[in-house]
Amino acid sequence: MNTLAVIPARGGSQSLKRKNLLPNASGVPLVLVSARAARDAGCTVIVSTDDPEIRSLAELDGHQVHVRGAGFATVPVDDVVECAAADWQGPILLVQPTVQPVTAALLSWFLGNVEVVPTALGVEDRHLLWHDGHLLTGRLERQQSASWPVREMGVRWWPSAPLDPPRRVIVAPHPLVDIDTADDYQQISGRLFIRFHVRANQRVGWGHMHRVLTLAEGMQHHDIAIDVTPDTDLPARRYLADRGWKQEMDDADVVVYDKLEVLDPVHPSVALENYSPYLPATVTINAMYGHGDYTGADYAVVRPEFLVRPYEVREDTTHVMVMFGGTDPAGLTDLALDALPDVELDVVRPSDRRGVAAAMHDADLLLTSGGRTVFEAAALGIPTIVLCQNMRELSHTHLGVGNLPMGLGRLVDPFHLRRVVRSVLDDYDLRLDLSLTARGSVDGLGAGRVRRIIEHVGLYGSKP
Repeated sequence: MNTLAVIPARGGSQSLKRKNLLPNASGVPLVLVSARAARDAGCTVIVSTDDPEIRSLAELDGHQVHVRGAGFATVPVDDVVECAAADWQGPILLVQPTVQPVTAALLSWFLGNVEVVPTALGVEDRHLLWHDGHLLTGRLERQQSASWPVREMGVRWWPSAPLDPPRRVIVAPHPLVDIDTADDYQQISGRLFIRFHVRANQRVGWGHMHRVLTLAEGMQHHDIAIDVTPDTDLPARRYLADRGWKQEMDDADVVVYDKLEVLDPVHPSVALENYSPYLPATVTINAMYGHGDYTGADYAVVRPEFLVRPYEVREDTTHVMVMFGGTDPAGLTDLALDALPDVELDVVRPSDRRGVAAAMHDADLLLTSGGRTVFEAAALGIPTIVLCQNMRELSHTHLGVGNLPMGLGRLVDPFHLRRVVRSVLDDYDLRLDLSLTARGSVDGLGAGRVRRIIEHVGLYGSKP
């Protein structure tokens, strides 16, 4: 049976002036955001208002309008809904315009989960609640979701009139804000639905996944999902799942691809390290390749641990750090072990769960491949020798800037590698020059620049 969605939207507001008409991040008035979401979820929509401007906007957008008198400004919202739906015989849905971000997907999900009793949509409230000097909620175990109280939001469903109080609450799948203050409005005025699409496997390594995680962790004021390509390895899938990231999303405002080639993107979209000569994404950001809309080290995404303290070059050398990633498809770790039997080596693998930056601070020289680790080493300032895993890495533009590239690793002669490592370890001035040059090439602000570009594309659908 069809559901009638009532959108109550009076013109006045005590806390935030004309709040039902405030725009969302895309510039659409909140009353129309809710009305469109209900319409797209398959509901018959009626906007109940006492305001001529809201009435005009609703009619222009194709919605029915219930004109109510000024006396309804102070009555409970359920009474407004009951009046607006007086002639309706079927189910009724209340959608407050100031509960955001509301989407058709959210309302469809909610309607698909309601039962035959009046039902409300809620959010988990992870804070302790007090009233009149008394603790209402009890002490919460914040790591255990079952202990969180649920706060009802302004979305309700009734099987039919008359409207009974809700008997069941369903927790929303993503955070919602009930807008009562300017701070509440600020939370949603730029909130986006962002989906990352990433590849991590034996061929390309895990660097793409770590970059996506760094970006996503700093964008949690938006709604984030991270999904993977079909050829992503099972350990990488588990790594993401263990961190609790949502892997499915409808209605994404922007899709961010970090999988090397983007040939048929959904728009609006941002491509990271798209080495294909074809650039179909809305924006392409290539920190390591020479083509794209934004290129170079200014867009290198560096994890915070590499920016806490600069590396100090020591005159007396003791050991070399070896780190070729979680997959090391060319077997460069074994090459280093065979070539440097008389050098103290610290082999760091992702499975060790060690702090990589801390390990770099303890080393005198780094041996690594030609991916994003070179940027992180440069931000820290550790002298670095680069052995490339594949031909693609040979084209990276950051090679030779504060580091010593030795070409394709599997073709490097072990004796030559030993001689180069010994030469660098014995030359304090060279190591100091490498460190200073590398640190000057990466300012550590790249993640912020990339996040701002993603947000711009999500908001406006175009290149900044």
